[in-house]
Amino acid sequence: MGHRRVDLYCQGGYGEDEQLPSIVNAINDCHAVLVSKIGACPRDELTAAGIEPVDQYAHDYIEKAALGWFADYRARVASGAITHQPRGDASIRQGAYTGAAAA
Repeated sequence: MGHRRVDLYCQGGYGEDEQLPSIVNAINDCHAVLVSKIGACPRDELTAAGIEPVDQYAHDYIEKAALGWFADYRARVASGAITHQPRGDASIRQGAYTGAAAA
């Protein structure tokens, strides 16, 4: 669990499609991403990369949301609904944040 600084993708309903691949690459070792709202294109991109977009905890405190998702994930693994797949270690990915949004 952690925080990654990446370029902004969506601001007020408008998404920068060219930013999405670098964002997905920067989080490709994650099992899930907690989101408050997500469109079809980023949902599909994350799902294709094996990353679960989680929006059911959108207005909860982050600690409660993360623990809720993890408890659900463990239950799904225990029931055999999914199989846990190691996704590797996080590493610093140069270029994940280009700073273009700050310019």
